[in-house]
Amino acid sequence: MQIIVFIEFINFLKQICFEIGEKYCFEFDAIDTDGDHVHLFVRAEPKYSPSKVM
Repeated sequence: MQIIVFIEFINFLKQICFEIGEKYCFEFDAIDTDGDHVHLFVRAEPKYSPSKVM
C-alpha cells in the first residue's frame, strides 16, 4: 500500500513540476527520488539565477 501511495505522490510531484516549468519557461530534465529525498535537474534561461529557479 505504501509503495502505491509513494508512486502516486511522485507522479503528482512530476505533474506539478512540469506545470511550473511551462509557466516559467524552465525544463525539468530529471525528477527522481532516492527514498527520503528528491533530485531535480532543472534547466532555465541564463537570465534566471539558480536562487530564482529554486
